[in-house]
Amino acid sequence: MKKFEKVYVGKGQMPKENLPITRITMKMEDLKKLAYEFEGEELVTVEVAEMRKPDSYNRTHTVYGTIVTEEKPKKKSTGKKKK
Repeated sequence: MKKFEKVYVGKGQMPKENLPITRITMKMEDLKKLAYEFEGEELVTVEVAEMRKPDSYNRTHTVYGTIVTEEKPKKKSTGKKKK
């Protein structure tokens, strides 16, 4: 069964100059967790979302990528107790 997990890789805010951009800072080691290969190129796909309220550093946006992992099915309980 596939499991989708968000991996948060950065935060950002709009510049004080009120330009129509959002400045984002990310660590390379976090981005490497999201890297994948497509047609011989190494790529990273991220999503930028506005946070409900700014954090303690006044950052207003968060950045994350989604990774897909295979989740092993859990064994069903037979209801019998082990002795």
